Amino acid sequence: MAKTTTEAVRNNDLVKLGEDYFDKYENARAYPMKAIGAFLGVDVGSPQSKGAQEWMKNLIIDKITQSGMLTGDVNYQDYDPRNPKSFPSKSMPFTQYGPGSPQTMYQNTLGRGEFSVPPTGGEVSWSPRSTQYDFPVGGFNDIINQGGVLGMLSNKIVGGPPKLQHYVPDVKVSAKDIRKAYSTGMMQGTKVARDISNITNKQKNRDTGVKNKDKPASTVKVAKAVSSRKPSEKAGRLDNPYA
Repeated sequence: MAKTTTEAVRNNDLVKLGEDYFDKYENARAYPMKAIGAFLGVDVGSPQSKGAQEWMKNLIIDKITQSGMLTGDVNYQDYDPRNPKSFPSKSMPFTQYGPGSPQTMYQNTLGRGEFSVPPTGGEVSWSPRSTQYDFPVGGFNDIINQGGVLGMLSNKIVGGPPKLQHYVPDVKVSAKDIRKAYSTGMMQGTKVARDISNITNKQKNRDTGVKNKDKPASTVKVAKAVSSRKPSEKAGRLDNPYA
């Protein structure tokens, strides 16, 4: 039975549907916008949708889980298993997931990228070499590889090597995500996993310490006193620990 509009809104179905369509729109316009900007020599940054950011974050977490390493690379097979790992030899602008998918968007912007994640979590770093927005030689690609139309004019006037643009995904991985990856993946129970856990726990303790500083001294003392009592004392009965 079809849902009424009211039921759909109540269940956030329409909101989710709208977000999905907006993500697809953002993804579908990101790579032509980047290509046109690079051809003209105008840097439009690294456009990406929230859905694409989430997809890339999950891909990186999965790679950490599988390899046990906080460094790795994203390649063309991650976008479409039909692709080779290096740049596809045939012109395949779209993946099997459609023109508005994160896979197609990243395939036509980032391509192959080398990432590094901090042990305590945070923003993912990308190797500058791997984020260069360049293509195999030939046709319009040669103009992009020389910094675009404006870049080529600037090079003729000023001189120097061509200034290539970059595409750098804005992705963050939390300490909780890293702990989970190391507790379930290839490095489960190893020294590296314990070191990661210790680092993130120390960070958590520091954060807790900062929060406690903001509390009144009496509140902190009472909390410490209660936590130091025996189970029976916390219950208010000294004669029966199960009371």
